[in-house]
Amino acid sequence: MVYAVWIVILLAAVLIDLFTSNMLFVWFGAGAVLAIILNVFEFSIGIQTVAFALTGSILTLVFYPIFKKKLKEIPKTIPREEQFLGKTFVAEDDIIDKTQIMIDGTYWSAENSGDVIKKGQQYKIVEIKGIKLIIKGI
Repeated sequence: MVYAVWIVILLAAVLIDLFTSNMLFVWFGAGAVLAIILNVFEFSIGIQTVAFALTGSILTLVFYPIFKKKLKEIPKTIPREEQFLGKTFVAEDDIIDKTQIMIDGTYWSAENSGDVIKKGQQYKIVEIKGIKLIIKGI
């Protein structure tokens, strides 16, 4: 019956790391696997607990810094709207205040932060507020 506790700890450790992407608790999952093996060979709960704690702690101390460094090296994905910052476009209609603009086949809410932008005039995306693109005529 004690093995069920170790299985729950193992699953919790793996799930926490899957949802947080920290690679911190999975090492205690490895300790839980060792405790399950010790349980199968009928070692006492004390030995299982010590093996779990030592294995989890040692693996965390050794491997967590390595994985933390590797995870920092993964390039961050830039949200689509942030890729538009600083780019210029041509107005399809006059833009006085708030409007909808089409960029790459998608309509975006936009707000003019400067003077009226006339049809055919270029404008630049200068900021993003929530899901709204802030534009300014050039």
